[in-house]
Amino acid sequence: MKGMYCFETFFQSVNTHEGKLAEFGHRLSVVRADLAGMNFLWDVVTYNHHEELARHASCILISLSYTMLGPKLRREPELAHGKFIGRCYEKLLCALAGGGASPTGAAKSMLVTSATAGGDTSAEMASVIGRLLRLIVEYIVQVERGLQIERTIPPHGASFQSYPITLMFTADAWTLWLQTHVNESLSVIRRWLAGQLSMASSRDIELYLGEKAIPVSAMHKTLAAMSVQYSTAIGVKIVSSYPRGSDSSDFIEPETERHLPSVVAARGQQGMQLFDLLYNLGDCECADVVRQVRELLNLMPTDPRVIEKLDGLASKPSRHPSIDDLLGEKKGAKQRSDEQRLSSPLSHREILSSLFHVDQVSPFRLLYHLEVLASRLMPVSHDVTGRQSATSFMSDFFAAGGIPLLLSLLQVDKEMDLELRRSVVLTTIQLLRFLLVEELIYASPDKGNVHFISSKETGLFLGGDYLQTGLSEQEALQTVTSLLKVSWAAAAGRLWLSASSSPIKARWQLTDGQLSMRTSSTESSGSNEEGLSLRAGICARAAAVDPQDVQISQHSLELLTHLLTYRHSLFDQFLLLAEVPDFIVDTLVKSREANLRHYAMEQFWSLSKMADKPSLRHMLLRVLFGARLPFWVPSASSRNLPVLLQSQQYFELVCRLLQRYSRADQEQVGLDPRQQLKDEVNWLKNFSRSSLKEVKVADELLLEGHMKLIAGLLAAEAVRKSEFTAQLIDYLLEQVLFPASHVVLSGAPIGDTGVLDLNEATRVAGYSLLLEICRGEVDNLRKVATRLVELHHARELDEWDYFPLVEPRSANGLVGLKNGGATCYMNSVIQQLFMRPGVVQALAEVDTLNSGLAKPEGLLYQFQVVLAHLGGSLLQYFVPGEFWKQFRLWGEEVNIREQQDAFDFFTSLTDQLDEALKSIHQGPLFQLRLHGLFSAVFDDGQHSFEREERFNAINLTVQSGQLETALDEFFKLERLEGANAYYCDSCGAKRNAVKRTSIKKLPETMCIQLKRFAFDWEAGRPIKFDNFFKFPRRIDMGPYCGGRRRADDDLSLSGSGSSAGSCVYDLAGIVVHSGQASAGHYYSFIKERRETAQTNANYGKWFKFDDRTVEEVNMTDDMLESECFGGSFKSDKAEERRRYWNAYLLFYERTDVQQMNMAVPLSAMRLRRSTKRTTSGLKVSRDSFSELAQLVEQQEVVKVMTGGTWARIQQQIREENLCFLRDKDVYSQQYFVFVRRLAELCKEEDEHFPAFAVESLQLGLSFLFRTFWRTTKKLRSDMSDWLGLFTFILKKSESACVWFLNYMTENAKPARMTLLECPVAEVRQALAAMLVVAIRQYAFYRHDGCRELSPFLRVLLEFFGDHLETWAKQSSQFFSVLQSLTTMGGDVCQLLLQMGFFEQLLNFLLLENKWTTTHRSQFAPLHECIAAMISSLATAGHELTDVMKDVLFGRRQTAYLKQVLISCRETPVIAPRMSGMFKLLCEDNPSFSETLLALLLTQTQTVLSNEIRELLLILSDLMTMNDRYQAERIAFTLDGRTTGDESLSGLLKIIELNQEKDARRSYQCIKFLVQLANKADPVRHYLLQNPTALLWCVDWLKSKMNENACPMNDNSSNEDSNTRHFQRTMSAQVTLEEATALVSHIRQPSDDEMKE
Repeated sequence: MKGMYCFETFFQSVNTHEGKLAEFGHRLSVVRADLAGMNFLWDVVTYNHHEELARHASCILISLSYTMLGPKLRREPELAHGKFIGRCYEKLLCALAGGGASPTGAAKSMLVTSATAGGDTSAEMASVIGRLLRLIVEYIVQVERGLQIERTIPPHGASFQSYPITLMFTADAWTLWLQTHVNESLSVIRRWLAGQLSMASSRDIELYLGEKAIPVSAMHKTLAAMSVQYSTAIGVKIVSSYPRGSDSSDFIEPETERHLPSVVAARGQQGMQLFDLLYNLGDCECADVVRQVRELLNLMPTDPRVIEKLDGLASKPSRHPSIDDLLGEKKGAKQRSDEQRLSSPLSHREILSSLFHVDQVSPFRLLYHLEVLASRLMPVSHDVTGRQSATSFMSDFFAAGGIPLLLSLLQVDKEMDLELRRSVVLTTIQLLRFLLVEELIYASPDKGNVHFISSKETGLFLGGDYLQTGLSEQEALQTVTSLLKVSWAAAAGRLWLSASSSPIKARWQLTDGQLSMRTSSTESSGSNEEGLSLRAGICARAAAVDPQDVQISQHSLELLTHLLTYRHSLFDQFLLLAEVPDFIVDTLVKSREANLRHYAMEQFWSLSKMADKPSLRHMLLRVLFGARLPFWVPSASSRNLPVLLQSQQYFELVCRLLQRYSRADQEQVGLDPRQQLKDEVNWLKNFSRSSLKEVKVADELLLEGHMKLIAGLLAAEAVRKSEFTAQLIDYLLEQVLFPASHVVLSGAPIGDTGVLDLNEATRVAGYSLLLEICRGEVDNLRKVATRLVELHHARELDEWDYFPLVEPRSANGLVGLKNGGATCYMNSVIQQLFMRPGVVQALAEVDTLNSGLAKPEGLLYQFQVVLAHLGGSLLQYFVPGEFWKQFRLWGEEVNIREQQDAFDFFTSLTDQLDEALKSIHQGPLFQLRLHGLFSAVFDDGQHSFEREERFNAINLTVQSGQLETALDEFFKLERLEGANAYYCDSCGAKRNAVKRTSIKKLPETMCIQLKRFAFDWEAGRPIKFDNFFKFPRRIDMGPYCGGRRRADDDLSLSGSGSSAGSCVYDLAGIVVHSGQASAGHYYSFIKERRETAQTNANYGKWFKFDDRTVEEVNMTDDMLESECFGGSFKSDKAEERRRYWNAYLLFYERTDVQQMNMAVPLSAMRLRRSTKRTTSGLKVSRDSFSELAQLVEQQEVVKVMTGGTWARIQQQIREENLCFLRDKDVYSQQYFVFVRRLAELCKEEDEHFPAFAVESLQLGLSFLFRTFWRTTKKLRSDMSDWLGLFTFILKKSESACVWFLNYMTENAKPARMTLLECPVAEVRQALAAMLVVAIRQYAFYRHDGCRELSPFLRVLLEFFGDHLETWAKQSSQFFSVLQSLTTMGGDVCQLLLQMGFFEQLLNFLLLENKWTTTHRSQFAPLHECIAAMISSLATAGHELTDVMKDVLFGRRQTAYLKQVLISCRETPVIAPRMSGMFKLLCEDNPSFSETLLALLLTQTQTVLSNEIRELLLILSDLMTMNDRYQAERIAFTLDGRTTGDESLSGLLKIIELNQEKDARRSYQCIKFLVQLANKADPVRHYLLQNPTALLWCVDWLKSKMNENACPMNDNSSNEDSNTRHFQRTMSAQVTLEEATALVSHIRQPSDDEMKE
């Protein structure tokens, strides 16, 4: 390449000197075409053996030939393009056969050379041709890349509708789907979106692929060009700033299109020769050359000669326009005569044969002709003319007999390249799908919208007629067979077998008109015939299937389905084909592609639903049940894993086929559902589940399928469920679905299956099976409901919004620790100690509790508990609450919400644990493993002294930038002089000396503290150094061990001998601090190094421990630097930023340290993800849930050594794990839905509804009270469904209603707790609504039996205990239940009165100094209860009780009335009801009226002005009462009362007193008087008798309205605000007008009269 760069410099210099290159705007441009050195560049491309040089030369050639052309040369682009392509064409000819040979001869020369010449010659020729073709392709792409408008002559590759594709368009508030094809342009799609969104212009739509916006310049591109894949999500934004312009399709001008290199290459005689050359090159055997030829042909316009041939099929003399026609070129007379001579008339059959017969055209040209045919039948063009032309051509193609020829191409018995065969078959099938099937084709813009067009919508859908009458029976059957073979061969990834003449080796045979399995299998295990024909099981041999094969298989199967649908007569013949059963089993079960299996299932299901052809349904069941599949092998070790992973579609189709299967259908098929049910139940009970994770997925698919199958068989006709479900219910509940719950409840062994966790689909299948078992069988429902209550809903919870931890530990088997607020410093260090090999094993041997010297609450025991949970818990994280309480930092308790230093915690924890071990006569643990020994030698020249110092960490500064430098500074020689001189004990004086510090004994695990924290004494605050500090993964500490070290020195405190490598350490853990000195967060990176790679699947991996989260990380060098080294980095905006997260503690482990857990396997310490060797030698991961199941099955107590303490802890963990698994099963949306659906089974019953209803209520209430209403809102999403279900049951069944009330009576505690104590108003409202429905329905059922409600009513009234005061703020729902009782009639009210309800209410309401406004807002229903009971007695003519008389007319009258009026003010909704009671009591009762009116006037005068509306409402009702005391009430209200020294102001006086200080109060009173006067004549007459006060009120209001000239405020009101300033409002204006009208006829008084 250096030589090439040298040539470039020389090339530029020479041509610049000769004036052929010149600079234009800082850019070098070509000004003359005859550049020196161009031939050399062509030779480099053609003859050079180095691909890199050839590619570089190609780029230079493209730039010099067009990109760098100067303005003058760019004026003639057609000339430039023609010259370049012509030169490439000449080079191709020279490469093939040397100069002047014809294209055909040249290509043949290449083929002959390829076949006869040596391999090197052939490869060299292919390489040269490939380069030249690639050069043309790159040139065309480079030149046409900047084209931003649509073309009238599309390139061949984009001229037809290619593979279908589905797109999803997403925006913030909507999602749209579009089915189109990959050759559709983005501009058309954008216009379709505009039509869907009713937008005038598509220019306001911006499209996104991922997070990148698609530029406007790319809108002309196709989906294929943009690499858009199936189901791609395209983002949509509506932007007003998008470039505007015409919304019509912008097509390129013919003059501009003429100059495009792709068009230049295809035009004229040169273009025809290039086409011929490319066709012949496409037949060569070099795959790279063929690929380049295909790419070039797709870039060029379609060969016009092929189009003209197809035009020969037209029934009318019309011709498809050629390239020259579209470009407006005129031809000479000689050229026209030559074309006429060459295009002599041919018959339609001859035309079709010349284009599509495999004996007349090569496979490559056949594919090209098919694509041209697709462009005529399915053009991308969206104009009306193009669609009409396609419609007309379709009719001509049918008439010319094109369909049989296309069908013949499905089985081309001719050797061809596999990729080429796939393309031919796929294109053929796409054409047939369009012609024969009603298939949506493309979206066409029409007035801003887009319509899907199908072959039927064209008005000439001939496919259906052709399928019915165009084929003979033999031809139709042959077509069906061909489609079957194509679909089968493609599904097997061996498409060539569809054309094989070898017979299909079928397992089935025709006997007496019925298909049956042969007695011996025809499958060959290794014969040479396997690859020559289709046979049973061939799909299973394909490791993978090409996506094109999948499409071929799917589309051919769809064609087969449609053919059978239209030709019913073929149905029976199709069913008798011996290969059909094997084809069904292979595509449905043995295909490796899940989407292909699913597609096959849907097609078979579609065929089976044909009402007049049930024979296929019968045949499918016979085949599926008769196939030899390993789905009924109960032992995990005997099952075929790959096939089991593909069983889902098999069971799904079987279950669908069994739906509504009558007895006649069973006899027809020979199906005995009873026997099959017995076999299925036995299989389920004998099913053993593997503990290997890889097999577990297959096991769950198998279990899911069998449970679905059992459900389908139970639903079959003539099956008595009771025969099979007695034991099945217990087995499903206790062994399959809820084994953990069963073990927790009974302590029994889990059983043989060991299934403790199921995936969602398998669990839902189990729930569906239980539903089917209970459907129509009330005894089964009772048994299931009772058992569910015992397992899950018998526990009484003490909290609301309960949601246990149901998230399992991470997939790597490691457990996190909860952060108590600021305990991350603890968590990061504890995880480091836990992951240190040998620590867990050593502490597991310590019998803390049985030593007699330690207490359970001690730190050592709690640390054992923490480590045991980290190893054995199945939960996501552990909460070390007791450890927090026991740990002491510097002798003091720690505040878990206060951050501490991680290194201080590390030092203190290890020291305290060692001290605790010593206290029970155990050796220190961490001192042996984490501590080393410093040696400090002092030498003064005469004496030498050594001092030893134990260390647990090396403390290094971070200013040096890297670990090695910091260690050198730490261990460097130190001179002790002057005041710092060394005191020599021998001399008894200070002497100058040298201090040498080294490591005398190395620890097994070395901790290094990076001193990132300090205190700024000047600023008075802590600071942190985020300096960059680099540390290696491996470090040799030998240089720091001093010169005394010998090879046989014991450098380890553990006593083990050292080797030469004993000073080498590997990085094992990092504690990172993120944040500032005053606030931050700690987390750890730790390398798993326990056990070995053979016994621990996590060995050697790095994990990030961030409190409760543990995740695997790929600790590359880049990640180590970015996460741990600190320093600075460049942001996306190129800004310099500091990394405030950096390493604080480093843990290095010595390489020669033997792992201490080898003697006792780690699996004995914890329930972890272990590994197990399979029979094939593969290492398979084992799931922790399965391992727990195995331990539970064997009823083992996990023990380590003989330590009783550890065994007790592990037993505790086992119980916690079981509770976790139980809660994980219960507190899930799937389980909640299952319980509701189980309760809803009663809706399906008519005859036995009452019995079902009672069982549903029993299950539902237990579930609601103890689980559903106790949990969080996210699981209570179907609250309304439960309420609707209970309402339905209670209204339909009397016995259910009675049972419900009896249950509430007998279970008063949960009802009281839910109704009063539950903090969730939605829950309280739901229970209250159920109670109201039950009470009312009971009254409806028992018209004269209300006294039977007495027990239930007594329970409700008992809620008025001492605790009701505590929950009064949230008791409105309970009070609404009581209020509903009082609305049920006089009998219920009488019953309540007899029970003392009235007195209880009064005593509760009149509690002194108890109730606040918040409390009283809940009491509205209680006041309504009192009003209802008083009204019921009064209207019935009964005498009021003594308690009522006392509170209404006696000593408690005032207190009660005050409470009522306060409640009316604070809760306006009850004011009308209270007003009705007051009217009833005031009638003919002047004493009560006067007391009530006095209270009303007093509060009207004193309360806030925004609270008097309800008081005035009550006053209005009282003053309009028509009795003999009406006049007295009016006078009292308006004028007040004066008695001795006491006076009570009436409304008129209140208006006068508040005219200045509280104008709003005065206004409300005036408004009240005006409205009342207009409504009540007595009030109006009374006011007009003394008009002075009324006139004054009118004048005052008028003056207030005129005081402020600002506009009236329509949004404000003088009645709602508590301010005192009057506002001009529309309401006030209306009031003034009404008041003026009221006094308009009154004579205005004189001034003297006013004075009087």
